[in-house]
Amino acid sequence: MSDISNRSAYRVTVARRPEHDRTFPFSQAGRTKLAAYIAELRAKGLKPQVAQGTDTWQVRVRRKGHPAQVTTFGSLEDADAFVKTIDAEQSRGLFRDYTAAANISFAALVQRYIDEECPRLKGGDTYAIILNAMLEDSVGALDQRIRVREAEAKACGRPMTKLRANRVPMGNLEWMQKPMTEIQAMDIEDFIQERLQYAAPPTVDRQLDLVRAVIKVATETWGYYGDRNPLQGVRLPKYFNERERRLSEDEEVRLLEAARQEDQLRSFC
Repeated sequence: MSDISNRSAYRVTVARRPEHDRTFPFSQAGRTKLAAYIAELRAKGLKPQVAQGTDTWQVRVRRKGHPAQVTTFGSLEDADAFVKTIDAEQSRGLFRDYTAAANISFAALVQRYIDEECPRLKGGDTYAIILNAMLEDSVGALDQRIRVREAEAKACGRPMTKLRANRVPMGNLEWMQKPMTEIQAMDIEDFIQERLQYAAPPTVDRQLDLVRAVIKVATETWGYYGDRNPLQGVRLPKYFNERERRLSEDEEVRLLEAARQEDQLRSFC
């Protein structure tokens, strides 16, 4: 059994009196304060109006023999799509716990990938550097250090804070701090468009490959299930991935000579 409830905040308004506008969270304490504020306004002879927002929807899934799953979505459409997915799976006898993915940030999954998966991969050191840079820029750490250094240079004549990087900060990575279930295709496309301003399409594509690898391990190995892949619907950068350089005359001669030498070695075996 699945049900959807609106957990958005309440907004109180008074016609032509914007100074009385207030917002109260959807919680027991918030609703208690809401009732008290409405009573206060009415005691002053005002006529407050209350409207609930539509940006927080909670889905509760109950199934006998399993703990209840509680997941929150930013729109009724997303919540309804999730319920349909759950109902379809249950009708086929499947049961997946989607709450784990909804309660952990994608940044935390990336950090786990760096710690557990990168050390066992060929090229893992390079992957860790790229992913760490993305994590850092998802909270604006490098950009903040650059601003601090600029202020130090202006005030003291030279920067004192270590930069600890030799690159341009990457923008539009805030989505990495969201749970994997809340990341939208547009979030990633915004990152792609911003990154393409100063990085080649193959470079951006390799970064997306790392994101794809994290999602695959998180879903298939660690059990962080989502109702859809965050990369679903993302339009990847297009580029020509074939070599354009021709062999020079000297390279052709050396390649043919190496081939003859290899042929001679094999003929004696």
